[in-house]
Amino acid sequence: MKEDPRADPVEKDVYDDDTGVQMDVLLEEWERFLNETAQPFELIPRDFHGVLDEKILNNVKNSKWGGIVSYKAAIEGEYPDLKDLYAEQIYTRYNISLYNFFQMMGFPKKTDARAEVGENDKYFWDEFMKRVNQNAVENVWDLFDYQVALVYAHLYPLTFEKSEFRGKTVYTVVKDGAYRSFTGVPIVKEAAFLVGKIDNGRFDHEGQGFIAIFVNGSDIIKNLMDGHGSISANAVCIGIHDWTTGAGTVQMINKDLTMDLQASYVDDPNMGIMRHRPGMRARHDRKKVV
Repeated sequence: MKEDPRADPVEKDVYDDDTGVQMDVLLEEWERFLNETAQPFELIPRDFHGVLDEKILNNVKNSKWGGIVSYKAAIEGEYPDLKDLYAEQIYTRYNISLYNFFQMMGFPKKTDARAEVGENDKYFWDEFMKRVNQNAVENVWDLFDYQVALVYAHLYPLTFEKSEFRGKTVYTVVKDGAYRSFTGVPIVKEAAFLVGKIDNGRFDHEGQGFIAIFVNGSDIIKNLMDGHGSISANAVCIGIHDWTTGAGTVQMINKDLTMDLQASYVDDPNMGIMRHRPGMRARHDRKKVV
């Protein structure tokens, strides 16, 4: 039978006539394709960023660790689906790479790449995994990608005198040792409005004196994983807060402050100080996990 002159002899020789040569070429080109296209990629997808909450962040931050247990391991303990999520991302990436590879090789768009590699799937997968081990980013910090209030764990147990003023119950800070300790802290002295109220005003609540900074939860994890024992911010929150009722009075100061991670804890946004800073409450979503 006479051959159709419109047929592409190269494409016909490579993909139709000689299956052995075809697979040899594919195997060789697959390695070259991977070497040329391999790029770092994150194992936690964008829609999973911020999926874990403050309670888990505190558990991880306060976990004891050494040469065996790491912060990543602590996160895996809190989030057992993490390895499944990684595997799912890798598998998705593999299928995308296979598809792009066969398109580059001139196969039709509807080609089933998995069917084409057939019994050689293990080889294709193993070669892919060599690059994954070099380029995959285990970005566990993104599971905490939202802003939190990091509170200095040393709270100041202020004492209050209760009285009535214009038919309402009000509270005045007693100028005792706790008062002097709190108002004597250099960063607290800079909260002039709050200190003035402590000295001369009345509050509609009681509470403890506190110092906090606003940082991203992801930055806390990054610092821990990098071996840093502290974190800095230029948004400092000084105030008095009742963690039982959620009532509080705060003043923000734009000044650099470094917080010791082991001497602090992550605030609860439901009853904590975060709720008293408009627009700054943690807004992460509790997303469904795999």
